[in-house]
Amino acid sequence: MLPPDFVTYAYPSQYSAQHWQHFYFALEEHLIDILQARRISWQDRLGIVRRSLECLTGWVRSDSVDQQLAKLFQDNYERLDTLPATSGDENTSDYWLVENCFVNFLFRKNLYSHGPAETLRQLELMQECLQAAMRQKSGQGPGTETVFETIVQLEMEYNHRSSKNSRGK
Repeated sequence: MLPPDFVTYAYPSQYSAQHWQHFYFALEEHLIDILQARRISWQDRLGIVRRSLECLTGWVRSDSVDQQLAKLFQDNYERLDTLPATSGDENTSDYWLVENCFVNFLFRKNLYSHGPAETLRQLELMQECLQAAMRQKSGQGPGTETVFETIVQLEMEYNHRSSKNSRGK
């Protein structure tokens, strides 16, 4: 038996056009596009994604959600154009793993399922852990955990918490 909100859960277009989730797939595509803008550092890309989620948390139902999203997208692309290009040091497997970790996180529909505030919180925790792993890798911090091990640990922790949360609902 399907839950009563299955249709809106499976099909974002069933949400009212006054709700950001109605435009979920466009938003997801935009955020992933930002994360894959390899010309700039992954921290800068993640900063734009985080600012976008902060904007969403402040939105209320409105007739102009589509216009607000269009403006957010435009602002984000303009910001991408103004950020300095990376020096090329980020063209390594560790940086690719970090980028893929964040892209996969969004692609799993966490934003859709948990909302912008929880997604933002989780992204911030992931960023902290991965920055620490990258510092360790470059010899600037204590420990020996690799970026790959950190990502696996994050995945295990997040999946465990998610399945625990879904059982409790």
